[in-house]
Amino acid sequence: MRLSSFARWVLSQAVVDFSREGVLVRFIHLPSFLAWNLRRTPGVFGKLRRLGAMALSVRLGTRGLDHHLAFLRENRQASWMRYSTDGGRMQIFDVERGRVTKVPLQPRPGLVAQEVATRQKMGACVPPLLHHDPERGILVETWMDLDPVPGGMETLAEAIRLLHAFLYTPVPMAIGDYLPKLAVPWDLSRALAFMDSRGLDQVLVSQVHGDLWPGNLGRDQRGNLQILDWEYTRPCVWSHDVWTYIMQERRSSGHPFDKEFLCSFARGLALLQRETCDMAIVECLHLIHLAERCSFFIDMNLIHKAEELCFLREQIAALLEP
Repeated sequence: MRLSSFARWVLSQAVVDFSREGVLVRFIHLPSFLAWNLRRTPGVFGKLRRLGAMALSVRLGTRGLDHHLAFLRENRQASWMRYSTDGGRMQIFDVERGRVTKVPLQPRPGLVAQEVATRQKMGACVPPLLHHDPERGILVETWMDLDPVPGGMETLAEAIRLLHAFLYTPVPMAIGDYLPKLAVPWDLSRALAFMDSRGLDQVLVSQVHGDLWPGNLGRDQRGNLQILDWEYTRPCVWSHDVWTYIMQERRSSGHPFDKEFLCSFARGLALLQRETCDMAIVECLHLIHLAERCSFFIDMNLIHKAEELCFLREQIAALLEP
């Protein structure tokens, strides 16, 4: 019995590093971690590819991860920790208690308060929030084991219906008042001229999700759509979520912002506005959303987004070329 307890303790201390995933997993929870990932991956071939990618990402040793290891071991009930995140947080998963703790790399009290207020508006469409500490920037939410959803316009339309019902409250704002709010290193006069030449003189601004894509959507046991990861929520031109969803679906193509993207964006805008949109206005909104994403990364000082930030700046510059 003593040997069994000792062996269990040793296993609980052993950690596996999935370096490409940016995840540290306690060895004893490895089966749960793999099962959770496969459940989130649709299709048999998709699951096989996922397993293969994860196997290739296993790294022997944990060199350079002393801080993350210490954090994981301080949180004794943690099953695994995602230390590489798209936003500015680490995520700690607790299988036994069914909760996820989100810890900021840099505490931002104002953003936490904004996120909590937004989540409250969404009601049952988001995982229940169990605890939050605005000063430390920590949020604890119920961990929901959701079924994955397919990409495409049908899923986007369903998400937009929920956001329409609970979140979006668009307010008109003159384009000359909105663009200067964006922290983008561009020629503002040229950007305003771009909008003027295409007939856009005002935009509709609302609180948005900010990072809407199929990976942040899931279906609960009752079949209801859940919208996850509200770290990017903020006031934007209200078509930002449509643009982000389509951009994220196309970014792996190598040509994320070609004519096909603009056509898909126009179809998405029709879902949002319930009317067709002139392609000149579509181009204006595309430029605005590029600038909004660029501005957010700059404001948040997301160093790990440096490569994408450079790409966004290139896209903005290309649109504004004389």
